[in-house]
Amino acid sequence: MVYKREWEGELNSLYYVKGMAMIEEGNAADAVAFIKELKVENFKFTYLRAMAYIKGGNKDLALKEIDACLKLEKDNVEALVLKGKLLWSMGKNEEGNNLFWAAYEIDPQHPEVKEFLTIMKPKADEYYEKASRLFLCNEHLEALAAIKKGLDLCRNNSRLFLLQASILRLQGEYEKAIDSLELAAKHNTAADGLELDINTQIGLTYNDMGKMLFAKQKYSGAITVFTEAEKYLPKDPGIQVNRGDAYKELGNYSLALANYHYALELNGSKSLVNTRLALTHYQLGIECFNKKDYNGAVVEFSRGIELNGNVPEFFIKRARSYM
Repeated sequence: MVYKREWEGELNSLYYVKGMAMIEEGNAADAVAFIKELKVENFKFTYLRAMAYIKGGNKDLALKEIDACLKLEKDNVEALVLKGKLLWSMGKNEEGNNLFWAAYEIDPQHPEVKEFLTIMKPKADEYYEKASRLFLCNEHLEALAAIKKGLDLCRNNSRLFLLQASILRLQGEYEKAIDSLELAAKHNTAADGLELDINTQIGLTYNDMGKMLFAKQKYSGAITVFTEAEKYLPKDPGIQVNRGDAYKELGNYSLALANYHYALELNGSKSLVNTRLALTHYQLGIECFNKKDYNGAVVEFSRGIELNGNVPEFFIKRARSYM
């Protein structure tokens, strides 16, 4: 029985070669008749029948056979590519493109998939240039429309996803922006060289999300998001200031001070940070005063005055602490 199966397999391989040779020689009708006589129903011979029908100009029957192939092996790249090309020849360009993108997800290195990308990328790049011009003119909706058209053509264009994310962030669509940035990162290649730009946009998006949460008085959530932003922009003093503000609002003055001081180490605006440091020490002074720790209150109010001596209330509170 084993010998018989091996013999049948070898014979079917010969039949397949013969059928392919007939197709290549232009004898499509004879190839179809030959394949039918074999009565072998598997992916290989179904695909061969599809090839024969295509060669013979019978596109409808070819499409039926390719669909039968994909029922047998839904992720077969050769079948997806063949169906895509067949749909193109029938004027169904968008459907054909969809099949090539499905093939891309399975095997981006397939020769015909790579050729498809070389065709689509320049077309998508034209939309990127158009969208960039619209973005610079603050015509964001029109820019997003151009980006969508570009991505319909080339779904792995990291530059389009990055530009889309930038616009969505400015519109306050932070979660959508992060989704676009994840796709930009997924499709970014060494040739694109966008890793730094993508990380910067991710950091800026999380920072803006944190500021939105802060404005809604959701301080704990804001801290979580600012911390996420810090992962992508570890040297950005603004993120440290923003997180410090959230800690201060929660009454966690020690962590607020730590963030503010680190912002100064990162060359943050001295006047901006010192104002916050002064207010934080003032709050600590109030806490000490209410606990009747007047010496501690004097120390904190004095620190506030050193940082910002233009607030009369600081002097008044320190004077009361001396009493």
